[in-house]
Amino acid sequence: NDWVCVFESHLPWQAELNRVYLEENGVPAIVLNQQDSSYQVFGTLRLLVPANDQLTAEALLLAKEMNMNNLTQ
Repeated sequence: NDWVCVFESHLPWQAELNRVYLEENGVPAIVLNQQDSSYQVFGTLRLLVPANDQLTAEALLLAKEMNMNNLTQ
């Protein structure tokens, strides 16, 4: 299977929160940690999904972001 990145962050909790959100909505997801183990300010965490789920994952994450923005306004 080909996996593609749909989200990147320097914050582990953001990547995990989005991974759980995608999985709860039926999209398999994994977090690839590319941060330096000694200095976590270097590198990122990448949220990967199967290529055939990319559009669904991106739509879900966009909708989630828009809902969060509406709550803070």
